Amino acid sequence: MLRRKAYPQRPCFVTLAPADPASLRSFPSPQAAGIERLRDLRRISSGPDGVAYDALLDADGRRVELRRLLGPARSDPRRQALAQRLRLIELLGLPAVRRVVLSCLEGEAPAVALEAAGQTPLTASTDDGRRLLGVLVEAASCVDAAHHLGLYGVDLRPEAITLRDGVPRLDFSGLAVDALRGLETDTPRAPAPTQAGAGDDPRLADLRSLAGLIAWALQQPAVAAYCQDRSHRETARLNQLCSAASGTISDPPAASRFARCLEALLADDPPPRVASAGGASEIAVTPLAADGTAEVANLAPPSQAPRGREPQVGDRLGRFRIEAKLGEGGMGAVYRAADLASGEPVAVKVLSQRAMLRGNALQRFQKEARLLASVNNPHVTNLIEVNDEDGLHYLVLEFVDGVDVRCLLDHRGADRGADRGGGPLREAAALSIAADVARALVDAHQRDIIHRDIKPDNILLVGARADHADELPTPRAKLTDFGIARHVDQSESLALTMAGGMIGTPVYMAPEQCRGGGDAGPPADVYALGVTLFEMLTGRTPFESDDPMKLVGMHCFEPAPAVRRLNPLVSEAAEQLVAKCLQKHAGDRFADAAHLLRELDAMQRGEPSTVAVRPLLPGHDPTRVLSNQMTWELRSPPERVWPYVSNTERLNRAIGLPPVEYRVERDPQGAVRRWATVRLAGMAMSWEEHPFEWVEGRRMSVLREFTGGPFQWFVSTVELERTPEGGSVLRHEVRILPRNALGRWIAKVETGAKCRRSLDKVYTRIDQTLAGQQENKSDAFEAPAKLDRGRLDRLARRAAALAAQGVESSLVDRLSQHLAEAPAQEVAQIRPVALADKLGLDEGAVIDACLLGAAQGLLRMEWDVLCPTCRVAADSKQALKQLSAHTHCEACDADFRSDLAGAVELVFRVHPEIRNTSVGRYCVGGPWHAPHVVAQLRLEPGERLELELELPAGDYLLRGPRLPGAVPLRVQPSGAPSQHEFALEAAADPKRTVALRAGKQLLTLDNRYDVQQIVRIEKTIPRGDVLTAARAAALPRFRELFPGEVLDSGNTISAEQVSLLTTAIPEVDHLYARHGDAQGYAVVERHLRVLESTIRAGRGEVVKVVGEGVMAAFDDVGDAVRSALAIDAALAADPITSNLALAIGVHRGPAIVTTSNDRLDYFGAVARQALALPTAAGVGVTLTEPVAADPLVDALLARLTCVGETLTLALPGRPAQLAQHFSIDTRVPDDC
Repeated sequence: MLRRKAYPQRPCFVTLAPADPASLRSFPSPQAAGIERLRDLRRISSGPDGVAYDALLDADGRRVELRRLLGPARSDPRRQALAQRLRLIELLGLPAVRRVVLSCLEGEAPAVALEAAGQTPLTASTDDGRRLLGVLVEAASCVDAAHHLGLYGVDLRPEAITLRDGVPRLDFSGLAVDALRGLETDTPRAPAPTQAGAGDDPRLADLRSLAGLIAWALQQPAVAAYCQDRSHRETARLNQLCSAASGTISDPPAASRFARCLEALLADDPPPRVASAGGASEIAVTPLAADGTAEVANLAPPSQAPRGREPQVGDRLGRFRIEAKLGEGGMGAVYRAADLASGEPVAVKVLSQRAMLRGNALQRFQKEARLLASVNNPHVTNLIEVNDEDGLHYLVLEFVDGVDVRCLLDHRGADRGADRGGGPLREAAALSIAADVARALVDAHQRDIIHRDIKPDNILLVGARADHADELPTPRAKLTDFGIARHVDQSESLALTMAGGMIGTPVYMAPEQCRGGGDAGPPADVYALGVTLFEMLTGRTPFESDDPMKLVGMHCFEPAPAVRRLNPLVSEAAEQLVAKCLQKHAGDRFADAAHLLRELDAMQRGEPSTVAVRPLLPGHDPTRVLSNQMTWELRSPPERVWPYVSNTERLNRAIGLPPVEYRVERDPQGAVRRWATVRLAGMAMSWEEHPFEWVEGRRMSVLREFTGGPFQWFVSTVELERTPEGGSVLRHEVRILPRNALGRWIAKVETGAKCRRSLDKVYTRIDQTLAGQQENKSDAFEAPAKLDRGRLDRLARRAAALAAQGVESSLVDRLSQHLAEAPAQEVAQIRPVALADKLGLDEGAVIDACLLGAAQGLLRMEWDVLCPTCRVAADSKQALKQLSAHTHCEACDADFRSDLAGAVELVFRVHPEIRNTSVGRYCVGGPWHAPHVVAQLRLEPGERLELELELPAGDYLLRGPRLPGAVPLRVQPSGAPSQHEFALEAAADPKRTVALRAGKQLLTLDNRYDVQQIVRIEKTIPRGDVLTAARAAALPRFRELFPGEVLDSGNTISAEQVSLLTTAIPEVDHLYARHGDAQGYAVVERHLRVLESTIRAGRGEVVKVVGEGVMAAFDDVGDAVRSALAIDAALAADPITSNLALAIGVHRGPAIVTTSNDRLDYFGAVARQALALPTAAGVGVTLTEPVAADPLVDALLARLTCVGETLTLALPGRPAQLAQHFSIDTRVPDDC
């Protein structure tokens, strides 16, 4: 046995005072004051989480690394998680881990300063194999010590590790501040320090990274040579550990095993170690098998000797300080503890030393941790941490401040003087508790996990006390103790049960559990929950005996007593539900928790409706309804068919329906209601158009209630279903309730063969168009339009005038063909960016052609104001002067700012002298009008509805026009439940992000308002096919052709995010003095032309000339930076401007847009800062921090041939603006 000085392990038990919040030093203020303490800043890198700078701390002259948080890292959840990480780093306190020097996570400019990295990259220190292996020992020991504190997420890429005096400098901050780390998959983003992850061991990422680091080191020649002269056995063992950590096993080797193995390699020649107060540790060399290999299963760490005592109050396990003992059972004890990282109370479940003597106890304990990690549910006491300290194994769970149901039942039994058993609960409370337990089990059962020990003792009531818990209107329950849970397909031997034995609590066990044999599935949990519900309703269990074997027989053979015989106050429905749960045969019970939950919800709040019965119809006699269901089999899949069949605006016109006149009114409750009028079959008809309801790619429906005429109401429903061959079955059903005999006759005519023929024509054309979409460019709804000879001649003459203005002939031909043949609805609203994409033409050329076309009488201009919620035009104006600062969207019943940079779009329509486009409106509010909406549903007051979705990973919003706010939804690959219930009520918190698992989701929407609610699930992907007013108004062609298109005098409108490029000639006085005014101005004028052409080529537009410089606006910050870097090359290529030194700045942020000197101009703090930027920075290209930190900009900067300099500039309203400055000879790579 070798004894070597190992990296210090933190002691298992430490008496520790409460964490001092001041232990993390802070910047005194969020912005300037913090920066003023740092000098000599130099930008190092940027990534998804922000920007890293090398800086000098003026307090003591130390160099530090400042990390400024930007983007998602500034969100409140990320800041909270980071604060906990920083506290854990302080608790860790290891010399090789970079400590936190300063931190400020509040305010608008959160930042963290770490100790500086080492001077020497690890990748440049590979010539000494012994020292490199010593670095690996330090790294492995640091990872092991961090894991004992529950700190995960060290950056172990070789290029990320540096050395200072031979000691590694490791980064545990978890911040991705370099582009490479943000893109890599080998070093995943660290989970929040208080969450164990969902399903995955949180150590895995670190251990795989550690294995990758060691594998890299073993490939270095110096290490390979060193190992060749040492123990082949330890080298082989090290390779086996790396393979095990990199594989898919669920219990990878701990970091300490890597450290011991590495130390064994260095046993005869140890490198110098960091001085520390640690003690010695034993290094056990586990022998290999005879063939020199080892099985992965044998890589588990050897059992450690148990300590002599259990944890005591004041002791510390990892980062958790023990505060009180809550209870004790056969497997161990449960303690209340404080999480020193967050200050929150937690429950710590410690495996007892007595239980450790049983061979399967540790396996069962570890299995509970794995199952809890995979079941993430608000009704389960979720796992926070699983760890061990010197042989003590423990789980850390969320702390539930309340009592369990057993305590509540016993207390009520004592109140009523019962000799045996407890007192019954109110039926409403019992059903509510049972429903919460069922919710806890839904995701577990979907993952084929069964709890196997459901009983009152394992159900905690949040915030309850035994003396008044039953008084809570809806006690919220959490299920705990998954210690004997298992997967359905897991054998009983793996379930740690002896052959023929049984596991669970006999009083609550299902017959199949009692019999053993491993055939217990989700119905076994249903049975146990039924026994628990029986006890909550009656105060006793259905079967009682002191003899376990007699209890087994009763479960298997005796019928359960009727609930109402023991408690007549229980409803008949509750009695029947319990009886079904307690059936002897599993197949006669509810199949799983989801089926049971539906029944419980129906009993408590009524049967939830489903999308399949939408829309909800007014009361009627079903025998009087006329319906016609038509079916088509299409060759294309639903996702390709949906954009066409959901385009009701085009579809209604194509099948021959007349245009509709719409009006909007507000009812007494303040809700917006839409009314429509049309002439059909020679009669005027009016109706209320209820909101469309749909689920993207699957179903849509609409209800129209008539105010008079031959019909009472009309419903149209379209459904799509995927076929095994990859096509679609389209079902279109029309239902009409006639008001009288005339209505019945008209309905039969309009919904019969005539309706079938019209729809068949359109659906067949859509199918044919999709089947040959690559070759056939025809419209999917109708044949090409035909103009008369006179209009064709007029079109040709005006198109020729367009060509005479310099527009390419091929573009003129394509545009002319589109204006002549495209459907009227498409030429009534021409969006140039979308048209360029459809025709496969250059975007800038199409925009220019449309502007010239408007001047030549081919087109007319209009300004659409897009609602940011529904993303459709809430208003349309003929001129910019008609715009106001705010616009009201009737569909969403909401006001919004008329953002010129995002909400106001320039559109065109064909000139009426070329073609009549007075087509009217055929439909509003359908799915096509809101392509970002995944689902839209209408809920009546008090209605509950189940919505099944299949959302891929991404960010979504749940909102409605009458709801107080939008609820963020985060759909992620794993680590989240697949079900969630949304209570639509005033008390709901709209800011809390709801996590869901990707794949299939089941959402329950409960409208607790006394008014109807429209609920939408929306994608958060922004539109990229809009020609904004800000961009259009800055186009030279636009200003040349339409100088009168400006905002009304005195009217200001915001631009939420605009990128501004500004220039200045720092030595302009010297230019004029040297060349004279005339020649000097010629140089200035020529340079302005070069700037304008370069900026236009980069998709930007010059807004104004300021002195000898310009201000240009860009929609995309990447375009602005590329243009800034390209300007120097453009000036150098011109002989007149080749010697001109220019200062260029790029800034980004919100601005105010108004009319100045008869043209649009930008004002506000960002505009002032942008104008001052070139003069403050001097010759070169200067990018402010919001610009340089953009991921695409950062990737561009990484490919430049020079290194930028970090400047701290004094700009108007921002005295310490960080910026990146590049010399003027910077060149843009050819492939940028």
